[in-house]
Amino acid sequence: MAWSLAVEIAVQTAILAALDANGAASKVDIYDSGNVLLSTLPFTFPAGVVSGTTGQLSLDFGARDEAAAATGTAAYIQLKTATGVVVEGNIPCEAGSIPVSGKFVMPSLSIVQGAPVEGTSPFLIG
Repeated sequence: MAWSLAVEIAVQTAILAALDANGAASKVDIYDSGNVLLSTLPFTFPAGVVSGTTGQLSLDFGARDEAAAATGTAAYIQLKTATGVVVEGNIPCEAGSIPVSGKFVMPSLSIVQGAPVEGTSPFLIG
């Protein structure tokens, strides 16, 4: 289903507003297929911008996770506010170096406990 540009902009603006609602950096939690939390990456604050021409939400990371919480294969992410409220969830992970709209792209899906983890910026939605 394709939305009109106006609806797409409104939806993505609402997602961005929800992420920034607490006045602090929101985050991405990365999970494996067994729902184990592998890593958390913070966004900048504000988290990003919505394009007025495409309706695409572009989110930027504030830093990488210097020490992953667990070892596993990244399967999906959840976007959360600074207080942990899920804004959008179950976005699939993909290995690569070029942002892909609607997927969380990271250099490798293999995450090792205690090792650094990073995503590919910008993270694109829409």
